[in-house]
Amino acid sequence: MIWRELGLAMFIPTLVIAIIISWRTRQVKSELAHNLAITFWICANGYWMISEFFHFDTTNTAAADASG
Repeated sequence: MIWRELGLAMFIPTLVIAIIISWRTRQVKSELAHNLAITFWICANGYWMISEFFHFDTTNTAAADASG
């Protein structure tokens, strides 16, 4: 499945560019806050995407076992 490779190939450069933009706007506090929020959002989406691809986002709790 090529989606894993494409997803990972897209995630790394996007995150790097977001970090670079955040670094370059660090003097203007409002811009820095906005760009850091976007950077953390990209990180969260990347984590979610990778956890979906490699199936480490599931938990084995008693409630999950009882329901199905």
